[in-house]
Amino acid sequence: MIVKDSLEQITTPEEAFLVGYLAGDATFRISKRKLASGEYNLHPRLYISDTTDLDILNWIADRFPNSGIKTRERVIKEKNRVMHTLYFPKTFMSSLEKFGLFHHKPTRDIIGVPEKLFLYALQGLSLADGCVYIRQRTDCKTPRLAFSIAHQSQVLFDKLKLKLNTEFNYPTQIKTLKNQNVIYLNCEHTEENKKFLRLLFVDTECPVQHKKVIDTKNYLALYPGGLDKEFKSKFKN
Repeated sequence: MIVKDSLEQITTPEEAFLVGYLAGDATFRISKRKLASGEYNLHPRLYISDTTDLDILNWIADRFPNSGIKTRERVIKEKNRVMHTLYFPKTFMSSLEKFGLFHHKPTRDIIGVPEKLFLYALQGLSLADGCVYIRQRTDCKTPRLAFSIAHQSQVLFDKLKLKLNTEFNYPTQIKTLKNQNVIYLNCEHTEENKKFLRLLFVDTECPVQHKKVIDTKNYLALYPGGLDKEFKSKFKN
């Protein structure tokens, strides 16, 4: 358990994962009342309506018991769903901004994460805004393993693309769809995805055993010759 009330520096896999996850899914509610300075108070929040992400919300709250982070459940009748909210106290604002988690999502970045913890931050971002999926080639109908992350920050994706291409030899591309304010960082090369996703979610133990992590292992298991005996034994366990 990480007993802290704020984040001063990133020193553990759990803290790196948190920064990556919040880079993708954190929301800032702007106060209706203007301050004397002419600015508005910002209140960081994490909203979750998909119950598969509820374990991450509880995981965050459990690891920062002294921070004043609170969880709340609210039923939205008109949409027939339950909204789970994680409320961060004001003391977390400076911590979040220090690591690039600005309230305006197109300006967000991931800053201050040590090199040795980079993959944990990428795990967090991937579980927040990423997906692993199988697509078929139109010419031969052969299944292809693909990986994609959706975000609004060109700055963040330019840095990630360069780092993944040069340091991990992982050939990603940045794509923009017409009439959308979202950009995509993706790779559709099956062999490259098999190697990198194994590194990201198998060789690097994810702090949270989320459904996406389990699904990724299942997708990897679909490809003949894609897994060695050592990994197959890990997967069965």
